[in-house]
Amino acid sequence: MYGNKPLGSGILASEIKEGRLRERSVSRAVRTMERLNRYASEVLGGYDTSAMTDITGFGLLGHALAMASYSGTSFEFHASSVPVYEGAVEAASSYLPGGTGSNERYASGSVEADENIDPRLLAVLYDAQASGGLLASVPAADAAAVVDALVAAGDADAAIVGRVLEEGGARLRVVPGPVRKVLSFRD
Repeated sequence: MYGNKPLGSGILASEIKEGRLRERSVSRAVRTMERLNRYASEVLGGYDTSAMTDITGFGLLGHALAMASYSGTSFEFHASSVPVYEGAVEAASSYLPGGTGSNERYASGSVEADENIDPRLLAVLYDAQASGGLLASVPAADAAAVVDALVAAGDADAAIVGRVLEEGGARLRVVPGPVRKVLSFRD
């Protein structure tokens, strides 16, 4: 499974509205949000992509739950591998948009989070995205090549964020995983 844009844009959009981000930071966040998912979907057209969804109003975990439900599988996310905007985790300590709480209420009954996951990071995984990226399922053997192709095509934040588990039940597991890639937009 891979994702192509950082998470936390809903939280950051709220920060922007409140005037808590510097103009340069706003400009960088907006540029990323403006990037069309069309480019990533064109790259994915060259691979055996079995499922794909955009990450928007239901957040990563809400959209992943729908994918898992329809496919009869479960997903394991490596929380530390999911790209997030710099500052989003910290901002989740002080304010969460209403959509984030709604998404948590919707999906949390199917989410099993490792006790070592920072609750603020988990909130970012539930965050309703403003122009979020794509979540796609590709064969494990192709995953690294897909990420390389996405990065070469301009999706610099593309990452392998987890794996599909054959067991059914539409469950989502969130485990620590490898080091997270953070998009820095604050100098």
